[in-house]
Amino acid sequence: MSEAELLRFEHALSGITQRILSATSGDVYMATSIIRSWCKHEIISPALIDITILFLSSPLRLFPSLERLTDYFIQISCDCLLDLELVEQRGIMRHFLVEFGHPPTCVEATHCILYEQLQHCLPSPQELDNLIERSMRMSEDPEQFFMDDKIYVPTENLEKLKEETPINKDVYCVLCQHEFAEGQTCYTLTPCGHQFHSNGDDCLDGSSIIDWLSEHKTCPMCKVEIVIPSGMDDTD
Repeated sequence: MSEAELLRFEHALSGITQRILSATSGDVYMATSIIRSWCKHEIISPALIDITILFLSSPLRLFPSLERLTDYFIQISCDCLLDLELVEQRGIMRHFLVEFGHPPTCVEATHCILYEQLQHCLPSPQELDNLIERSMRMSEDPEQFFMDDKIYVPTENLEKLKEETPINKDVYCVLCQHEFAEGQTCYTLTPCGHQFHSNGDDCLDGSSIIDWLSEHKTCPMCKVEIVIPSGMDDTD
């Protein structure tokens, strides 16, 4: 029988609950000090402190090392990690105890595994919170999630786009569908050649093609990818 199994058996005999409840402030201080020697998280869960006190007060006199605590929590945890190799289970459990200050919940464990599969590393508390939050939003309303979670890719060398005066009088802005008035200037996108007012005040509802190109790398009309040479002069 392993050390963790012996402790679980002892727990089943109910003596452990009483020992935890009767723990003194000195016991809590000692347990917290031991955990603080390796835990990086500001908040330590009561469960972690309780199990550390369990080790300290056990007749087996087992020092509550990080390795022992890791193995113990693997023994008493849910089945979320069971499909992993033992070395992977230990890696995730140890990561949570050190970085999070508590053993993982089912939701945290499953998303941690997903994060590791995607990023090939274990998440920080903030990274895991973000993944869980995004996963919940996606499950609640997938369509809205993808609308909110678009990845915006701006047009490269946008600062080099040259403002110019339309040559032909019959040319119109493809956004507002109005011809360019005298004195108005435009931006001509390449390679498609579509032209837009350069001044948002001259266009539809104060819109500006620069706003679009700051978040997209394609023409809003034809979806052709915009190419602005890096050497293009941005002066008249």
